[in-house]
Amino acid sequence: MTGITTCFREARNAAIISNNNITEITEKAGTSMDTKELVDTGPKLSPAERFALIDELLHSLDRPTPSWNRIWIEEAEFRLAAYRSGKVKGIPARM
Repeated sequence: MTGITTCFREARNAAIISNNNITEITEKAGTSMDTKELVDTGPKLSPAERFALIDELLHSLDRPTPSWNRIWIEEAEFRLAAYRSGKVKGIPARM
């Protein structure tokens, strides 16, 4: 596991330097590059650029929406109020 983590870290650091290439690829993908072209282009990238592209793609899937944030805030406030009023009890952490 350490080898993979180190490899990822090194690739990520190298990708920061070559981030302009990734930006160009992702911008092109957003305008005219179809999925097949993107898949065909991926293996031609350096390992660092591939890690950076994968990182960008994964982060694009994990962007919270404001409505979800509002719903979770309301739920957290509801749970805190229930705890403070004594309607629910906390569960002690085990150590």
